[in-house]
Amino acid sequence: MNRMSSTASEAFWPDSSGPRRSCAKASEKTSAALEHPNLITPEQRGELAVLLSAVKVVAVEVGIQVTANLFELTGGRSTARVFEIDRYFRDLPTQSLHDPVAQKRLQVGAYYLRGEYPLAVDWYS
Repeated sequence: MNRMSSTASEAFWPDSSGPRRSCAKASEKTSAALEHPNLITPEQRGELAVLLSAVKVVAVEVGIQVTANLFELTGGRSTARVFEIDRYFRDLPTQSLHDPVAQKRLQVGAYYLRGEYPLAVDWYS
């Protein structure tokens, strides 16, 4: 049972309706591309790469915000080894370094500002 009022939960948890829609759109487009990989155009591939990069950036940012808010909500005892909540706060930033969010932001920005698609093969794709 959720004991928090809707006002209190809104203060701690970010609105995730936009990111969920973006993730669903990315999932649909990825599935469609995988169904017919030989029919995808370079433009479609580029737009899908930008969409996936944007979704990753938002997912990491929301995840970090949620885990930080979790610590605020649960207090100092949440770092106790028995709860293992700290691993979520630690693992998300660590995993985001393997495919850097900063690089994804650059790709999204280059697309929206200059119309440039990410390279088909680069160090971080």
